[in-house]
Amino acid sequence: CYVRSSHKLYVWLINNKHFGHYIRNYREGKGIPLKAKIIGISLIWISIGYTAIYVVPLIAVKILLVGIASYFTYFLLHMKTLVNNG
Repeated sequence: CYVRSSHKLYVWLINNKHFGHYIRNYREGKGIPLKAKIIGISLIWISIGYTAIYVVPLIAVKILLVGIASYFTYFLLHMKTLVNNG
């Protein structure tokens, strides 16, 4: 998001010690580590699953949430997996 809007925030994100390397690897087309995929997909389904079951009363919104989770699961699974040979 910040590539075009704020150079300062973009530089901060890219140089962040916790997740900067994930962003750099993704932008360079290297992919993301398998562990990050597993954590990401798990968090998506836990948070959206909880919300759909316990928070949202409307069935249409529940279906929309499951659709969003499905899309991002598909997106993450089809991204290149980064393999560290080091």
